[in-house]
Amino acid sequence: LTDYTGEYFSEELDATYRAHVRNDSLVLEHRRHGTIPLTRRWDEDFGAAWPLRSVAFRRDGAGRVTGFVVNVDERSRDIVFAKVR
Repeated sequence: LTDYTGEYFSEELDATYRAHVRNDSLVLEHRRHGTIPLTRRWDEDFGAAWPLRSVAFRRDGAGRVTGFVVNVDERSRDIVFAKVR
């Protein structure tokens, strides 16, 4: 899970999430939404509670995590967050 830790930013939403491991689980933190636990569904895809429905991490050709894509609902899909730290 440590591959996923770091800070992620979305230009579209002007929002930042921090990912870190807590009690052997991956969580995202947001200044307004608080802590959001993630549950691995398969490979790089995680389920999440409100305000996110799913988080799919992306890697580059060298296998480094470069960001994630969020789906919130039917209208808010494929929102890209780039790993900045």
